[in-house]
Formats: sequence, structure tokens, C-alpha cells
Amino acid sequence: MEAAQIQIALCVLEHANIDACLDIEICVPAKHLEDAESRLCSTGLFLREELADYNVYTEYKRDRDLYLQPLQKHIVVPKKEDHAEFSPQLLDFVTQEQTTKLPWPRLPQYFTSLCLDYFQNENAMARIAAEQLIDGMNIDHAWCEKHLVQNPKILSLGKRLVDGKTARIDDFSPNLITCFIASEAEASRLCMIPGYE
Repeated sequence: MEAAQIQIALCVLEHANIDACLDIEICVPAKHLEDAESRLCSTGLFLREELADYNVYTEYKRDRDLYLQPLQKHIVVPKKEDHAEFSPQLLDFVTQEQTTKLPWPRLPQYFTSLCLDYFQNENAMARIAAEQLIDGMNIDHAWCEKHLVQNPKILSLGKRLVDGKTARIDDFSPNLITCFIASEAEASRLCMIPGYE
């Protein structure tokens, strides 16, 4: 999905009073799914696509609860004046200016939602996503203890995933921090991404 399509979709949903945020794709509450789908398809920019078979690459598209209700409490929309940082991978997808117009899930709630999906639905892909989030954001024990203390099971999983970060770095990779992060400077910059805390 192109950045312009995302902005149009979010405007259409906002006009219909349907909360939405970005994950890998646009996420809306289940109770508004049919209304959101209808409104987006009516623009002519979106088509409904049925996935008959899920695989390791499409499993994330299966209907799932992000456990981010009420949504407005669990998202952040950066302001231009914040001079927010974003990962290079994200900026391959949208421009720096567009990031200030899009709602993003807060990292603690997003990580928790992945863990809940893993525990409650035995969704192995959610656990993999949680692991990748640990590596991609360089989450450490202190962050886990600060943000996950309310759920001991999630805190324990978070710490186990943190403990495995260095083992997931390929022997031939130049990365020094995690399998996704090459340097301390890059790791420090990630803490400035909106919603990190």
C-alpha cells in the first residue's frame, strides 16, 4: 500500500469516526471492520482480497485482536515540531513528513498485544513478531521491567527474548547490537521513536 493510499484510508475512516492505527497494515476495531471495508472499497482505491490459504508470509493477515482498546489510549501521532526519529525501514515506506500524519501503536502496548496473541491463540507468528520487535527496537531488560511488570508471563517472555538477542546475530553479519541494528548510535536513535516509552 502506498503512503497516499494510507493517508486517504485514514481520512475516510476518521470521517466515519472509526479509530485506526498502523501495524503492518491499517488496523481497525473488529466491530467496525465491515463498515471500514465498505467505506474504503467505495473510494475505488481498495479491493477486498480473500486469502484462502495462509502461510508464514501471510499469517499476519489473519483476523486477530491487537488488544489495543481503547485505541486512542494506545496510539501516538507524532507532531512535526517533535523532530521524531523513525527507522530507515519505515522511511523506505513513507516520507518523514507523512509519519507525522499517521497513528502508530505505542511500543509497550504493541509488544503486549503480540504476546497476548501468542499466549491466547497459540499464534507462533505473533511470538516471532515479538522477537523481531525486541531485536528491531533493541529492547532490553530495563525496558521490559518498566513496561511489562503488570503481566508476569509477558515480562518473562520479554526477558527470554532479550536474552537471545545476540544469539540471533548471524556470524557473518557486521551488526554489533542485534540482527537488525549495526551500531550503538543506531540503537540510541531508536529510543527516540514516538511511542517507544
